[in-house]
Amino acid sequence: MEDKNRLSLKVLFKTLFEYKKFITIFTVGFTILITIYFYFKPNIYQIDSLVEIGYYRDNNNKINYIEDPKNLVNKLKIIYDVDGKEEVYKFPFVKNVSMNNDTTNLIIISILGLTKEETKNFTQIVNQKIIDKHSKIIELYKKNILSNIKIYKKKLEKVNENLNLKEKKLDLNNKQVNIKTKSDIGNNAIYLLEVLKEEQNIERLQNQQFKLIDLINQEKTRLLVTNLKATKVVKLVKYKKPVKPKRKLIIFVSFILLFILAIFLVFFIEFIKSIKEEK
Repeated sequence: MEDKNRLSLKVLFKTLFEYKKFITIFTVGFTILITIYFYFKPNIYQIDSLVEIGYYRDNNNKINYIEDPKNLVNKLKIIYDVDGKEEVYKFPFVKNVSMNNDTTNLIIISILGLTKEETKNFTQIVNQKIIDKHSKIIELYKKNILSNIKIYKKKLEKVNENLNLKEKKLDLNNKQVNIKTKSDIGNNAIYLLEVLKEEQNIERLQNQQFKLIDLINQEKTRLLVTNLKATKVVKLVKYKKPVKPKRKLIIFVSFILLFILAIFLVFFIEFIKSIKEEK
C-alpha cells in the first residue's frame, strides 16, 4: 500500500516537473496581465463622516431630535440612490448611509471619490446640506419660542396693569371703610363686600401673574445651550491610502489561484491523453 502511494506521488511530481514550463508561463503570464490591468485601474478614496443629529429638550426634559435619525438614514439612501451598484455611479458618490450601532443619534455617511480632494469636497457638500436643513428647523423652533415669550409678556403687562388698578381700588375701598362711622353700618357693609371682592380679584390676577412668569422662564430655559443642540460633524475618517483597488492582495490571490488552475489543467491534459491512448 505504501509502495503504491509512493509510486503515485512519484508519478504526480514527475508530471508536474514535465509541465513546469507550462505551469510557470501560465501562472506568471496571467499574473502579469492582471497586474497591468489593475495598475491602470483608478484609485478610489473613501471618507466616512460621523454626523451627530441635534436635539432640543421640551418642558418635561425629554430629548426630541431635530429629525429622526433612522428616517434621515432612509431619506439619504433614497436621495443619493444608495443601492451598492457602484459600477454604475459617477464619482464621487455616497456609498452607504447607516446608523452608528452604539448610539441613537449618530449616523455614518461613507463617500467614495477618485481623488482625495474630490472626495473631501463632496463630503463637505453632503454634510453641509444636512446641517443647513437642520439649522433652519432650529431657527424656526427658536422663533416660535421667542414668539411665545412675546405673547406671554404682553399678557403679563395687561395682568400687571389690571393688578395695579385693582390694588388702587382696594386701597380706596379700605379708606372708605375707615372713614365711615360705626352708626353707618349699611354703607360700611357694602364697602367691606367691595374690599373682599377686590382682594379675590387681586389674588386671581396674582396667580395669573405667577403663571405667566413661570411660562416665560420655561420658554427661556428651552433656549439654553444645554437644552438646544445643533447638528454637527463629530468626526471625519479619511483613509490615507486608496480603499480600492487592493492591488497587492489581488495580485497575490490571483497568483495562487492561477497556480492551482495551471496544475488542474496539467492533470486535465494528462487525463485527456490517457483516454486517447486507451482508444
